[in-house]
Amino acid sequence: MRTVALALLTACALPAAGALTAGPARAEELPVNLAIWYPLSINRTETADVGVNLSLIYGRVGEVRHVDLSGIASVVAYDARWLQVTGAAGVVGERFDGLQLAGLANVVGEKLSGIQLAGAANIAGHDADALQLAGFANVAGHSLEGLQAAGFANIAGDAVE
Repeated sequence: MRTVALALLTACALPAAGALTAGPARAEELPVNLAIWYPLSINRTETADVGVNLSLIYGRVGEVRHVDLSGIASVVAYDARWLQVTGAAGVVGERFDGLQLAGLANVVGEKLSGIQLAGAANIAGHDADALQLAGFANVAGHSLEGLQAAGFANIAGDAVE
């Protein structure tokens, strides 16, 4: 009995110890992600790296390499490139390079390079090398190199070029 208990304990402990010493898991890579509402989607993790993200209602991925289209909202945790079109809101956690279109708002957490067009607001958290056009307000958190046009407010942090 003691031998069986020791064998079970060892069988359970070794995989757990390996998980503690292993490096960060590599993001799942998919050419296309189809989603109705995350997590009801092809990607199994919210950090998946995809070429094209197509979401009926809400999509959530780690990175988009080419095109992100969503009926209502899309959240990209890290970087997105080329094109993001959403019915209401498009959110990119770090960097966006390309054209971002939203019915209500676009948000980029760090660096925006390209064009943002939104019905209400565009926000670039840190730097914007961009054209921002919005019905209500545009924000470039730290610096802006480009043009902002909005119905109410255009805000750029420390540096405007």
